[in-house]
Amino acid sequence: MRPDLTRRGFCGGVSASLLILCGAPTAFGASDFDLRLIRTYATNEFISGELLVNGHFLCHTLERPWSLDNDVISAIPEGSYGVFLHYKSPDAQHAATGIYWRMELNWVDTKPRTAIQIHIGNTVDDTVGCILPGLATVNSEARVELSAGAISALEREFYGTSTPKMTPDKKVSLNISSLKRPTELLVTDAAGTSILRQDGLRWMLDVDGKVTHMYDEIKRTEKYFLFSGAPSTFAHGRKVRIGLHGGVVELSKDGKKWRVFNEESVVKRVDDVMKFLAPI
Repeated sequence: MRPDLTRRGFCGGVSASLLILCGAPTAFGASDFDLRLIRTYATNEFISGELLVNGHFLCHTLERPWSLDNDVISAIPEGSYGVFLHYKSPDAQHAATGIYWRMELNWVDTKPRTAIQIHIGNTVDDTVGCILPGLATVNSEARVELSAGAISALEREFYGTSTPKMTPDKKVSLNISSLKRPTELLVTDAAGTSILRQDGLRWMLDVDGKVTHMYDEIKRTEKYFLFSGAPSTFAHGRKVRIGLHGGVVELSKDGKKWRVFNEESVVKRVDDVMKFLAPI
C-alpha cells in the first residue's frame, strides 16, 4: 500500500506505478482490478453501457457515439486497455466533489488519442471521448444521473474504503465490448415462458410468436429497469420495474408503493452482461 494522494496532494497526473517517485514507500499486497464496460444501447447521439468491477455491477456509463469521420470526438474502439490513476490538483472544481483522481487509459493503448478517462459528467457535452459513469441512465434523454456518486463508488471499490489513507498497488485494466444482440428478459410462470425484447426504447413481449408493444423504458437504476406501461396493455397508466439483472415484475401507480404482479413469475435477463456478471 502507498500513502493516498487523492485528498492530500497532487502527483501531476502520474500512473499508480509511478507514485513511488512522490516519496511513497514500496507497495505490497498487489492484486488485479478488472474493469469491464459492456455497451448495451447505441444511437447516432450516444452510447450507454454497464461497468463491471471484478465481475460485479458498479454503475451505468455514457459515451459519445462511434465516429469514423472524427477519431478525436468519438467513443474509443472496443478492446483491452491498461489503466493508471490520474491525480488532480485540489482546485475549486474538484473541491466541490472531494474527488481528486480519475482513472485514465494507457496512452500506448489509446494512441494516437490521449487522456481518455473515466470522469464525472452527465451528457455527451461533458466529454469528447471519455467515459462518464452514473448510478442511473436515462436513454430517452441521453444522460446519466448521479455521476459523482458513481465515481465515489469506483473509488470505494478500488481503495476498499471511502476514506482511504493508502493507495493499493493494483494492476488495473479495462475491457470494452458491445452486446452481440439486444437484451432479452425471460418471464417464466406456471403458464410457461414469454420474452421481453428490447427494441430501442420500446420493449416488446413475445408470447408464442405473438409480439405486443408492452413497455416504454423510463430509466435504469442501480437495481432496476423502470418502465411505463404501453397503451392497450394491463400496465397502461402504471409504472413497472424489473430487477436490472433479473428478479420479478412489480407495478406501481405512483412510483412509490410497489406490488409484485405475479408471485409465481420469475424474470431472467439474457445478454452478454450476464455472461460476465459473477454469481451473487
